[in-house]
Amino acid sequence: MQKIARGVVFSVGVAGFMFAARAADSETPLSDVIRNVRENEDLYADIEIMLRSSYEIADRADHELVNDHGRFEIKKSQAAIRYISQGSWFRLEEAQSLTTADGNQNGGGISCFNGERTKMRFGEVGNIHECRVEDTRFVRPHMLLLRDMSYGVPLSVYLSGATAIRAHSLNHLAPNVDMSVTYNGEADINGEHCRKVLVELGTKEQPRFCGELLWLAESRNYLPLRIEHFSYRASETTRSGIASADEVMELRPGISLPANATILSFDKFRLKETGEQKIRWRRQYTVESARLDPDYTQSYFEDVTFPEGTAVYEVDVDGQIRKSWREGDPNSPSARLDGTRGYLRWCFGLFNIVLVMSIVVICLRRPTRTTSSQVSDPRLGLVDLTRRAP
Repeated sequence: MQKIARGVVFSVGVAGFMFAARAADSETPLSDVIRNVRENEDLYADIEIMLRSSYEIADRADHELVNDHGRFEIKKSQAAIRYISQGSWFRLEEAQSLTTADGNQNGGGISCFNGERTKMRFGEVGNIHECRVEDTRFVRPHMLLLRDMSYGVPLSVYLSGATAIRAHSLNHLAPNVDMSVTYNGEADINGEHCRKVLVELGTKEQPRFCGELLWLAESRNYLPLRIEHFSYRASETTRSGIASADEVMELRPGISLPANATILSFDKFRLKETGEQKIRWRRQYTVESARLDPDYTQSYFEDVTFPEGTAVYEVDVDGQIRKSWREGDPNSPSARLDGTRGYLRWCFGLFNIVLVMSIVVICLRRPTRTTSSQVSDPRLGLVDLTRRAP
């Protein structure tokens, strides 16, 4: 009887091994890459990062920095970002200074989730959500070279294609945009063996209008070490932008993180007319400090204060405003701000329309613009944060 039992166990073990082998054989190179990216993303689930960002455009006359609507393009900016992810909790703080042809401006904000509610403040507006609310400013190590694109979703979701992106709460893919993701072989870069993936976007009218070639380093947790951007309307073969990890650090043995990264965007019109790669703008990311497994108390993920004068809105899980008030104003009960609900819903609707066009704007790689009175980048506003995480 014991021999029979052992024989059954052995047979089941062999069958299981053969099934696993067949499953591995049936896995495509692209699905293998996505699986490895997803598994490595999990290594960074609990992390604290202090990040510096600097942005500067190439030399241009001030009159070139104003569009027909009187908006001023950002000439340069500096930002300090602190991001903590600990279990289901997170804390995100950002302070930013901007310079335009019209002068200097400051912006930024804070967003925290304590496991039950998300509290956030940006400028003179505050939100309290009854759920977890993420946004595109999260510092995801695998998405650092794509952070300017405001995709928001994890890299494994991005590489999984349009269906996966649209199923995510931070979907920024326009409904009329198609997406093609293909495995593009292997190559070495700076001594690191990489697997390459090509992502292309298009519509029925224009099947291919932009593309990104990602170099994912096998021994560096499948982090992108280089991303080449293409705007096919400018050139089919010459890059319209390049993002590269200039330095990689180790958080602990076997877990890497880009320490310095540079993103260059070239002038598409010059590229189309002359083939010249003339820099239009440059972004630099520098990790000042980073560590895995932070250990803060839950109260630290609740610490968002609303100064006097802040318009605060309580939002339910369906995104509906339940209550609103002006902080510190005894004469401003909830009803006083209820009239702004229609305005906010109009803003939300308008922002969704902007999102529909955002993927096209992203591929054109146009830098953020501002007005003379306020920052127009939606990442500094309220509406970009009214999306729930899965």
